[in-house]
Amino acid sequence: LRLLSQAYDALAARIAVAGETTRQRQSALSQQRLLLNLALREAVVNQLVAAELPTLPGIGPRLAALIISSIFQGQLSDLHQASSLEGIGPQKQAVLNQWVAAQEWRLPDLVAGDFPGKAAILAQYEPTIERLTAEIAADEAAQADRRLLLSRVYDVQERLKGVTVADFERALLNPGSPPTRLHHYQLGVFPPWEPPPDWFVAALEAAQLPTDRAYNRILVTPSSLDRAVSSSDEDDLGQRIYIRDR
Repeated sequence: LRLLSQAYDALAARIAVAGETTRQRQSALSQQRLLLNLALREAVVNQLVAAELPTLPGIGPRLAALIISSIFQGQLSDLHQASSLEGIGPQKQAVLNQWVAAQEWRLPDLVAGDFPGKAAILAQYEPTIERLTAEIAADEAAQADRRLLLSRVYDVQERLKGVTVADFERALLNPGSPPTRLHHYQLGVFPPWEPPPDWFVAALEAAQLPTDRAYNRILVTPSSLDRAVSSSDEDDLGQRIYIRDR
């Protein structure tokens, strides 16, 4: 029970630490995806403004150059402030506003499509995104295994802890029908004549506990367990009960 308790506590702590690591990676992944989207959007907007702004009615190359150098900061919404420039009145501002609204609708499709410079932007962000995605997937798979292992350790702990003095009393009073959970308690985590089960070794390894330690145990056989349970001598019963890792 002591080993199981140590393994349970260590596993729970490791799951908590690993969970925080995964959350940090997920946050970093979200940040990289956001930066990628912003970079793609900025590249498309810059190209749209440079190519189409001079062609708008009443704007032309001169006003377009003035707007780009004075007002435009990489966002389409910047163009809503163009009326602060000399030569751009309400009518021309209305033309700009209408054009901005139309480009906002087009922008998702333009960003998703191909455009000059897109490959370079993807090459800047995609390796990090792919690495974080793979690390998160590995984290989540390992966490699922740890949680399953933690659940197994918990179940065995509870099964062993559930045995009470009353179980021993009933076994003494009814030697022909020993309670199943008392029989499991006498066997311990696993029968001493069998190798440790994989889940038990995995729990110790996951908790970074030694797996080759010498367990303090009384070697018993099924027949000796039956004799112990059926004994009417309580002291003899106590001596024969198999307890692993005392």
